[in-house]
Amino acid sequence: MRGRNRRRPVRRSGPSPPPPAPPGTPPRRPASTPAGGPGERQGAGGHGGPGGVQAARRSNAGGGRIVEREQQESGRIVAKAKEQAAFLIDERGLTEAAEAEGRRIVQDALGEAADVRRGSDEYAADVLVHLEGEVVKALQSIRGGIELLAERRAPGGAAVDSQRYDEQPDVVAADRGSVR
Repeated sequence: MRGRNRRRPVRRSGPSPPPPAPPGTPPRRPASTPAGGPGERQGAGGHGGPGGVQAARRSNAGGGRIVEREQQESGRIVAKAKEQAAFLIDERGLTEAAEAEGRRIVQDALGEAADVRRGSDEYAADVLVHLEGEVVKALQSIRGGIELLAERRAPGGAAVDSQRYDEQPDVVAADRGSVR
C-alpha cells in the first residue's frame, strides 16, 4: 500500500477542537493522542500547559452538559412514571368504585324483586281466598238445589240423605241424569 497515494493527516501547531459530539454522547479523546502527548503543549516540568487546561475545561464543560442532559432525561422518565402510576391508581380506584356500585345495584334489584314477589304472593292468596268463598257459596247453592230436587222425586216428599252425595260422586252424577 505504500505505492499508492495516501493522504497524510495535517498536523497543526495547537490542539484541534474535537468534532461536535451528537447529543447524549460523552466527549471522546482520539486514541492516538494520549493526555499530555504530542498533540498538546506541555509547559516546563512535563505538566499540562495552557492547551491542556483548555482541553480539560472543554472536556469538563462537555461532561457537565451530558450530566445535565441525563438528569433532565431522568427527570422526564420519573415524571412519566409518576404520571402512569397515578393513572393506574385512579383507574383502579374507578374500577373498584364501579364494582361496588354494581354490587349495590344488584342488591337493590334483589330487594325490589323480593318485595314484588311478596306483593304478588299476597295478591294471589287474596284472590284464591275470595275464589274459595265463591266456590263454597256455589257448592252450597248446588247442594240446596240437589236436596230440593230429591225431595220432589221422593215418594211422600221425604228428604233424601245429603251426605250420600258428598261421599259418593257417582250417585250425584247418576241422579243428575235422571232429573232431566
